[in-house]
Amino acid sequence: MITNRKVRLLAFLAFVLIIALTSCSDANGGASNAEVRVVGTAEASEARALSGSAKFASGNVYLNSEDITSRLKPADASVMSGNDVEFEADVTVPSQIVTYSVSPKRGFVFDEWEITRSSFRELRNNPEWRNILKEIQEAISKDGQEIAINAEYIRYIRPTFERGVYYLHGHKNGDGTADNPYGSIEEVKEFIQSYGRDYDDDELTIKMRGGNADSFDISGLSFFGNDVDEIELKIIGGYDSSWNLSEEKTVFSGITFPSFGAVEEIELELRNIMIESFDYSEIAEDLEIDFKNCAVGTLKGASGKVLNAIAVENAEGSSITFVNSVAPYAKGNTYFHSLVKTASQADDVEGKNNIIIGSAAALDTDNLYLESWSESGYMTDDPDLIVQIINASPLHEDMVINGMDDDILEEDIEGRERYLIEDGERPSERDIKVSYGPYEYQYFDD
Repeated sequence: MITNRKVRLLAFLAFVLIIALTSCSDANGGASNAEVRVVGTAEASEARALSGSAKFASGNVYLNSEDITSRLKPADASVMSGNDVEFEADVTVPSQIVTYSVSPKRGFVFDEWEITRSSFRELRNNPEWRNILKEIQEAISKDGQEIAINAEYIRYIRPTFERGVYYLHGHKNGDGTADNPYGSIEEVKEFIQSYGRDYDDDELTIKMRGGNADSFDISGLSFFGNDVDEIELKIIGGYDSSWNLSEEKTVFSGITFPSFGAVEEIELELRNIMIESFDYSEIAEDLEIDFKNCAVGTLKGASGKVLNAIAVENAEGSSITFVNSVAPYAKGNTYFHSLVKTASQADDVEGKNNIIIGSAAALDTDNLYLESWSESGYMTDDPDLIVQIINASPLHEDMVINGMDDDILEEDIEGRERYLIEDGERPSERDIKVSYGPYEYQYFDD
């Protein structure tokens, strides 16, 4: 027979056990809800046909090494197939800091951890949004296929997948996957041909390791077919053996650009690429090139052209307009949001919102004048210098640069958003400042 005393003792021990378990759970961070949102290709599945949904076809997604791919469902339940489809799943995880990783299937590459504009707007409602955003940016800064992140912040980022292949120059017997990349552009062509029309309406991405890739000839990509109105090709380099972004760009001694004949529009994006010798005059009129964090050793044939988001060592030609770039000073050239080096005649620099190296005297408020620049690239971590840099007046959205509209002014050298003054708005009304130079240190969301 159990006495009242024993009952009270058992109850007390149970209470102590509950407290102990709760304390242990709290010490480990407790349970968190990870709101997973992924963007990729939706593929119709017979097993899911009755539910009117589709399966995620671009790869596998993991939380704390658990494969949650089968739990992903299209955010729009009516979607059966298609590209750039958002999938979602709410997953309970045992701790706040989790590993979040992706593994693309053959024929797909992981593109980036995207912070959407809706996420920016949602973040702004949190008083600690700047600290949260900084923590997110640090987690995804290497663009790696595995990150460690607070589970509560997963809702703000989207791992995005594109159709494409991985590439390591000279690699043998590859299959185009991250674990076994292709080693020649001919292999890339053959692979895409085997997929027929799958790439006709999609953006094809070639993701490359850092290091020397020799001369890169993509002139023979006509296999897309003459019935395609628009082609988007993205070549992104600078990754290490684990496909984390490194400081080392992928180096081409030269690049031969495509010409597709009957295709009405070709869009080519180069990201984290170094071209030792680049003749701008070889670019066909129907080829639109978007550079992000690219570099050029010797630039030729660019007289009268507008160049955006390129770090140039030597530039041949005259009347060149550099935007969001790093370039040597030359009389007759114009610079906007650029890092202008060796400007011995700083008072002759045409343009606005530049960081001009070579003069300690501030000649005007249109630019930031510095005697020297100790950084190896276009960015600095010096908080005192950043305070000076983030004090530029924004340019106007209707500003036209040598025939080009404001599109190239809306982003910095890495594609991050930069604020522009809108029609009818007075700059003094909101007192918004942007950064001098090519890199935007502040965060904006339009």
